[in-house]
Amino acid sequence: MNAKYKIMSNKLIADGFMVEFSFDIGQVEFWDGIYIVRLNITDGVHEYDNIYGISTKGEKVWRIENPIKAFGVNGSTQGYEYYAKSIYIGFELNQDGTLIAISFNAMEYVVDCKTGKITKQHGLGQRPW
Repeated sequence: MNAKYKIMSNKLIADGFMVEFSFDIGQVEFWDGIYIVRLNITDGVHEYDNIYGISTKGEKVWRIENPIKAFGVNGSTQGYEYYAKSIYIGFELNQDGTLIAISFNAMEYVVDCKTGKITKQHGLGQRPW
């Protein structure tokens, strides 16, 4: 199903609903009943996890899981917390529904499009999957 929608600054407008965000929308893709929305975060603002899943009814179904919650931080991952506290600058949505979120700090995360949970992580360009 191809979904028709319009972006007006910080608003996602589709058939029957409008969702307003705190920041402008940078990217939207539609997959299996979910609008995947990435917000553009302003410099100097400490807002992370800026990818959302929105239902066809305009409900926020999920916000991307924080990488620290997904994988934790341990002594062997020096500096990981720095890399995990980063905005997302883009994402790829493959035809099979694989969502790969790309962070400002050069990390890539595979995300479940139905739940927003992160299932895999790796440095940019080093995809083992």
